[in-house]
Amino acid sequence: MPSQALARFGEVMAQLAAAMGLHHSVAPQVLGSSTVPGVLANLDCILFDCDGVLWKGGDVIPGAGAALQALRAEGKRILFISNNTEKSRAEYVSKFKSMGLEVEASEVVSASYAAAAYFDSLPDWKASGKKVLVLA
Repeated sequence: MPSQALARFGEVMAQLAAAMGLHHSVAPQVLGSSTVPGVLANLDCILFDCDGVLWKGGDVIPGAGAALQALRAEGKRILFISNNTEKSRAEYVSKFKSMGLEVEASEVVSASYAAAAYFDSLPDWKASGKKVLVLA
């Protein structure tokens, strides 16, 4: 992974975690340019929340695009998660592209999509034709 992008990714993640007061209950580790390579070496997939991690309001977080490119170059699968139920996967892709971030719809997992996929995976629900209303 290009060391500059990797270092910037580590810095951004560390700053975001500190700013949000995040605490991790299992094997806490501060991510920085010296620790990120070891952590990433053991990961196959990385999930990014969208708002506040990749962008804030209408502005992309500096270094986010380079970090995503570097992770993809290393063969890491990337998924983008959001608890926002107002946008479709296609609308998320449009938002990503408007910020210069290349994302496929299959990489976007919103809360509404996850709920629909969950119920679709239940054979008794799918076969019965039951309907679900999600209030968010």
